[in-house]
Amino acid sequence: LKVVFAGASAVGKTSIIQQYLNNSVLQINPTLTASYIQHKLNENTILHIWDTAGQERFDAITPVYFKGADVVVLVFSFIDEQSIQKLEKYFEQVQIRAPNAKIFLLGNKNDLEDYQISSSEIQDCQQKFLANYYSVSAKTGDNIRNFFENVGTVCQLSQQQKINFDNQQKTK
Repeated sequence: LKVVFAGASAVGKTSIIQQYLNNSVLQINPTLTASYIQHKLNENTILHIWDTAGQERFDAITPVYFKGADVVVLVFSFIDEQSIQKLEKYFEQVQIRAPNAKIFLLGNKNDLEDYQISSSEIQDCQQKFLANYYSVSAKTGDNIRNFFENVGTVCQLSQQQKINFDNQQKTK
């Protein structure tokens, strides 16, 4: 499964991935362009994870990674009001380059107290993007493993439905 993480700079995309793979977050520099990681989720599913750069100077490059994506994870930070607003333009590009991708909305830094984003803003995005929503903390690991396991489950169910549909079409 091709999984692409997108979001504003410093929302924690790389940290979320590191927490999942290593159960820890290392000091990291901002991602330049994109990084790629392959991870075996289970015996049936290999994740091809693309961690894209969030800096504005890379905005023209990031949408290229959406092409062929099975899953797009739109990440915002609870403590950065601008970060949820930036997701709109990513979503528009996903609609063009990967219209069948499953969208996940991920709110990171739920361990911090100074929330800048309201629950109604989150609900609006969730509905507009038709996204599954998760609140996580890359720092503490809260809900990270659950999120990745659910990505695998949702995609496996979707693939099974597609196989069943294709088989039904062949028998007609």
